[in-house]
Amino acid sequence: MSTFKDEDPQQKNIRVRSDSEQKTPFDKYVEGLNTKYVKVCEQMAQQTEYDINIREGTEDVLTKFRRKHLTQGQLDEIENLRVTAEDLRKGDRGTKQQREANTNWYKKIGGFILYNTKAGRMMNEDDFMNAVNKDIKPILDGCIMAEMAGVPN
Repeated sequence: MSTFKDEDPQQKNIRVRSDSEQKTPFDKYVEGLNTKYVKVCEQMAQQTEYDINIREGTEDVLTKFRRKHLTQGQLDEIENLRVTAEDLRKGDRGTKQQREANTNWYKKIGGFILYNTKAGRMMNEDDFMNAVNKDIKPILDGCIMAEMAGVPN
């Protein structure tokens, strides 16, 4: 039987595994997926141009985007959205609010960092909302990683 201990009596919802508890096969599977995802994000951080599938009707159209650097004001705005999303994850608020905050954070990153070379403008909401998720999310995570680490374009 698994035993858990409270990490902090003030925060009863936070639980940690005891040292004697084994990882389940599912835990190992998720850990492996997370490790692979981080590697993909690291690869995306090394790039400055990205081909993203944007759904137009029933077709996915490969669209080229180029990474731009953030201004300090843009970084502040993104960080404020990130903090809001994290606060919602920690609190007792509904998952819909947290999901919307997370989506707003990603939309803002895309609009500030990714330049649509075909359209001659920054990524807009339509680009973001119609981007194929498996393409856009690791690219945006990689872009913000590169920006925070100071990787040049």
